[in-house]
Formats: sequence, C-alpha cells, structure tokens
Amino acid sequence: MRTLIHVLVLVLLVLPPAVAQLDSRALKLTPAQPEAGQSITVTYDPKGTKLATESTVDATAYALTGDEDGVTAIMIPLTREGGSWKGSLTVPAKALALAFTFTNGHKRSDTNEEKGYASYLYKNGTILPGSRATLGDWYGGQVYLAGLDSDRDRARAFFQDEFKANPAMKRKFIRPYLWTFSRRVPADKVVMEAEAAELAKQPNLTTDELGTLAGTYETIGKKEESEKYSNLRRQKDPNAGDALYMAYRRFGAAKDAATKKLILDSIRTRFADSKQLPSFDAMLTGNLARAYIDAGDLDKADKLADTPARTVSIMQAYNGIAWNNAEKDTNLVMSAKLSKQAADWGKAQIGKPRSASDAKSQTDVQLDKQRKNAYAHFADTYGFVLLKQGKAAEALPYLKDAAVSIDYSDPGINERYAQALAQTNADADLVALGQKTIKAGNSNDKLEAFFKTAYTKQNGAAGYDAALAELKKAAAVDAKAELMEKLINKPAPAFTLMDLDGKSVSLESLKGSVVVVDFWATWCGPCVASFPGMQKAVTNYAQSPDVKFLFVNTWQSEADKKKNAADFIAKKKYPFQVLLDDKDDVVTNFKVSGIPTKFIIDKNGNVRFRSVGYNGDADRTAAEISQMIDILRELPTQGATTSKTGE
Repeated sequence: MRTLIHVLVLVLLVLPPAVAQLDSRALKLTPAQPEAGQSITVTYDPKGTKLATESTVDATAYALTGDEDGVTAIMIPLTREGGSWKGSLTVPAKALALAFTFTNGHKRSDTNEEKGYASYLYKNGTILPGSRATLGDWYGGQVYLAGLDSDRDRARAFFQDEFKANPAMKRKFIRPYLWTFSRRVPADKVVMEAEAAELAKQPNLTTDELGTLAGTYETIGKKEESEKYSNLRRQKDPNAGDALYMAYRRFGAAKDAATKKLILDSIRTRFADSKQLPSFDAMLTGNLARAYIDAGDLDKADKLADTPARTVSIMQAYNGIAWNNAEKDTNLVMSAKLSKQAADWGKAQIGKPRSASDAKSQTDVQLDKQRKNAYAHFADTYGFVLLKQGKAAEALPYLKDAAVSIDYSDPGINERYAQALAQTNADADLVALGQKTIKAGNSNDKLEAFFKTAYTKQNGAAGYDAALAELKKAAAVDAKAELMEKLINKPAPAFTLMDLDGKSVSLESLKGSVVVVDFWATWCGPCVASFPGMQKAVTNYAQSPDVKFLFVNTWQSEADKKKNAADFIAKKKYPFQVLLDDKDDVVTNFKVSGIPTKFIIDKNGNVRFRSVGYNGDADRTAAEISQMIDILRELPTQGATTSKTGE
C-alpha cells in the first residue's frame, strides 16, 4: 500500500515544495493547496488500506498552529460516493498545517503505514512560513493524538527544510527542533550544543529562548552555562524559569494544610499571567484537598472545587485516596464517602456540553469516551470500597456501570463486577459476563475462577473445560486477527551485549529463534509494572528452545550499571536474561523513544511486532506477548512474507 507519493520527508527533499502534496489515490484535498480560513473538500479512497471493506469511516482533522494554541481536533462528517468517502471542513484562520486520521469508529485505523496523513497550508501557491516546522512539531511529539509513535528523524527533516526555506522561523521553532535530538546520543549532543551556541548569539533573547538555552545546556551536561541562562531569564522576568516550580516545591514541603493554602494563594497571584499556571493550579488544588482530608476536614476539601479544572483534580484525589485505603482495608467509611462523591460527579459529566477547560485536541467523541472512562474508574473504586465493607448488593450497580461504560474492556473492572455478582448469587449474570469477557480477551485468572464456580453450579462440571476452551479459542482468533494487522517486517539492528553473568550475547546468534527484546530501566515505573506479566510469558516458554527473551537494561545513569540491574533482578527474583546497554547504543539503533518498548523478532532476524508501554494487566500482557510469539513461530525460517504495514 502506498497512499502518499513518497514518505513526506523524502518528498520534501527531492521535489519542489509547491508540489509536495498528498497522493489522490488515498487522500485528496480540494483545493490541492489549501489555505487557512478556506473551506476545503476531503476525499478519502480506502482502496488498498485497512479500511477498504469498512461500511463506516470516521475522519478527524487536526488543525496545527505551531504555537501555544496547539492542536484543534475537527470531526469531518463523511458521506460515501462510489468507492470514496467525502467531507468538508473550514480550515481555522490560525492554522499552519493539517493532519488527518481515518478509522472505522472502533479499533481499526488507516495509519498510512505508520506515517499518518498530513498537509501543508499555502498562501497564493506558496507554502506558509512555519508550515513545515509545524509538521515537524507534529511528528516530533503531537502525533500521538493520531495514535502514532513520534518519529524524530522525520520531524527533524521537516524542521531543517523549514529553516532552509525560511531562516527566520528557526527562533520560533528552536525548542521543539532541539527536542528531536537525544542527550544519550553523542552526535546529537554535539548538534544541540552547536544550535544552543547559535541561538545565544541572537539579539534580544526572549524569556522563552533563555529558558530553551538553560534547558538545552542542562540536558547536555553543561551546568555552568545552564545556570547562566537561568539567571538571565530570572533577571528578565522574576516569575519566569523555574520560579513556579520552586514555589511548587515549597508547597510540597509545607507540613500543614493551612500553610499549603497560603502558598497556593500566593502562586495564583504571583503567576496569574503564566501559561503554566492552569496545570500547576489544578495539580496543587488536588494536593491541597488531600492535605485537608488527612487533617480530617472534608468540608474544606469540597470547597476547593470552585472551577471545572480544580474539580477534576479534587475528584481524582478523592478517587486515589479511596482506592489506596481500600487496598489497605483502612478508613473505609471515609473512603466510601469520597469515592461515591467522585463517582456521582463523574456520571454527571457524561453528556455535558464541552467546557473551556476541555482539551481542544479532542473531538467530542473522544471527550465523551474520556468522560466515560473517568466515570468507570471512579465507579469501580466506589464498588471496590463497598466490596471491602461487605456491601456487594450496593456495589453491584456501580461495578456494572463501570464495566458497561467502557464496553467491558478492563479485566480488573470486570473482575470486581464478577466478584459482586458472585457474592449476590447472580449466577446467570456471572456466566453471561464470563462468556462475554473471556471471549473478548478481557478477563483474568480471578474472573475465570468466579465464572467457573457459577458455570458449574448452573450446568455441572462436566462441560466446563470444553466451554472455557471454546471461549478461549474465539478470543485467540480475534486477538490473532487484530495482531496480524500490526505485523511489520523490518531488519532488526544487529547488536552484541554482555549479560549479568559476563556472557556475550549477539542477536545474530539467535537466528532460528523468535526473540523478544524488552528495553527497560530500573527507574521506569511502567517497565517494572509490566514485569509480572512478562514473567508469565517467560514461564510459558521456559521449555521452548526456539523462543528467547532478552531484557535490555538501558538509559541508566548509575556509576555501576551492572550492579544496579543485578541488585534489582535479584531482589525481585525475576528469571530474566538481562543484557546491559551501557552506552545506550542499542536502544538508539532501535529508535526507541520511550520505555518499556518490546520488539518481537522472527526467526529470520526481522522485527515483526513492536509493543510500547504497559497495558495495566499482567494476564493481558502475557497473553499478548504469547500470541505474538506463536504467530511468528508459525512463519517459515527463511523468506518470511513481507507484510503490508511497516515498510
């Protein structure tokens, strides 16, 4: 599938900018050189894409401004005309570029071979100054809004093309441009230092530019230069730089709620004009609510909810406090009051009109999904607290709501709903829940235990194993189909690293085996959280000589990285083969932008799957990794078929 003439970056390098536009076979914009403030027609032809056979296609445009206004999501209603889908939108006046997503309204989307869809904006046939750099900013970080991973190489190419065409734009976009470089790559650090030196020579540096210099020099380890520009920034604006952060630290160090309240009031006054204040204000309000609750003053905590943003933060605080107490079986009466308040508030938000505090980067559909997700977790917490109090009947409607609100997609929430059903003897409902969630791959071991008890009570034990196997088979078929859409085919970068026993391990030596390479660090919370699931996966294949797991420890700053990793593994008693990426070369060659990131490599040495982050459930992690492994074990050792995606 090729829905662009070429990768956009390459187009820019080999064609005149005015004709670097989208391929009409997949996405056509009319006019072909869209302008800000103009009404344009979007024509999407899904032939040859993942959406080719879908009866529904949803489209979203992202108007990119390249400044503090950031990204505005615009839903594009589509109608079918022959084999294509058509819609229109008016480009916001401040936009500098556009990006697009196309989905079937559910799990499937056309990612254009992981490159996404984007377009410059023009003025009288000429690309707007800043349009290229705005796309650089998009691909460098904001592209997650389209469900894609950031691509620093592509982003950098856009920035560099912009700076060549419009040198004056460099000062405006220097910060996001520098973010495309890594302090862990020596060559990148050289470039960052050179760019910082060039910026430092410019006249009339703004506070933002001084902050960029301070941050860049700190990143590359130039402490003296960093302090110099931090001081200059403070001289220019006493409230700039890390002044707000330092006030935040004073807030955190305060011992009592009254002192915290005084500090928060002073922050709101002193930094009233700061663009960073809203996020700090909400965060500190939630922290202050916690302090009031710790002091036993729930009324004062409630009174902090005087704006939508602060209210969200307070409800999140209530939910977190209640959950932690329930896990410890402490303060359950207070926790029930807090979590019920959060749950009732969360339910009331569903269907409300958009407010000024809601992110413009979300469509109404995405905002509704976010609100339902928040309510689901608040209701789940309240149900959890009630279960701890022995009030299963009261917990049941909240736990059902939690599961239904997110379409039974969270195994943990489903488990607690199943527990409430079991404790209220609702065996028929529990059997139905088990059938639904196990078949969808959204169950866990505890839920299946509840299901087994209810099933055997209703149907006897004789048919249980066959029924469970049938459900698991259906789940495996669906999971495999979903994973096959994610199949890629790229040569894995070669590497040789030492393990904790001093043994040299090369990827080349493991050809003929399916290899799972898991990049992690001891300081990385999601990495550590994923390890119980990874341990299950390792155990599943402990007797399989054609499957290898390599846990590559990287991005560590300790003086003795080997001892740091070895101590961690010994303490946790994980049976992992850990390799030491001491120089961070391997993680760089694999172009990892965040950890944990796992690469599942086939017997021919090609990356076929890439998994980023942690899904929050150990059983699901083990099942997903195992499914990927099993898919690759079925592939031939030589001449694996190139997939349609990821090339």
